[in-house]
Amino acid sequence: MRLMVEAATAAVFTILPSGLYGKTRKIRPSDRVNVAGVGVGGMGRANLQQLGSQNIVALCDVDQRVLKNMADALKSQGQKVDTYTDYRKLLEDKNIDGVSIATPNHTHFDIAMQAIEAGFNVVCDKPMTFDLAQAEKLAEAVDKSGVVFAVTHTYTGYPLVRQAREMIASGELGEINAVRACYIQGWLRTRLES
Repeated sequence: MRLMVEAATAAVFTILPSGLYGKTRKIRPSDRVNVAGVGVGGMGRANLQQLGSQNIVALCDVDQRVLKNMADALKSQGQKVDTYTDYRKLLEDKNIDGVSIATPNHTHFDIAMQAIEAGFNVVCDKPMTFDLAQAEKLAEAVDKSGVVFAVTHTYTGYPLVRQAREMIASGELGEINAVRACYIQGWLRTRLES
């Protein structure tokens, strides 16, 4: 099984050029992988920014404002991107080699399974699934299809986390005795005023 855990999004797409696994087309002369982002706000945006030299060719998000902002940012850098509000339409695009999934947690399994079945290499934010049965179904689909599937624990690649790690490693912050952290995700909370 080609299931990689705790892989950095950029590393997966950089190491695995088009045609290496799962695809029958030839590797492009440039070895640039055509990547699509499903869920491009918040972590999805951060994941795509980590791709560096890869070619982001498509974006999908249900929030049209977020989708437009990300598309405009890429277009201002000279990239041509197709946009979708339905990931199923994006998965029909044969110009895509790999899909980065950074949607709300409850949607990961369905999107990942459909991407695998469509023959795409997949990088999925944690959690990959909600239970072992779903994880086993994904693993079976990966084995059957031959695509590459990676689960990211993206905070390890997040710029602020990297900076904090460097500051600790360099001794800039002195001896660390305790760390207390809290991350409130907008879609997981309700307004107190409601």
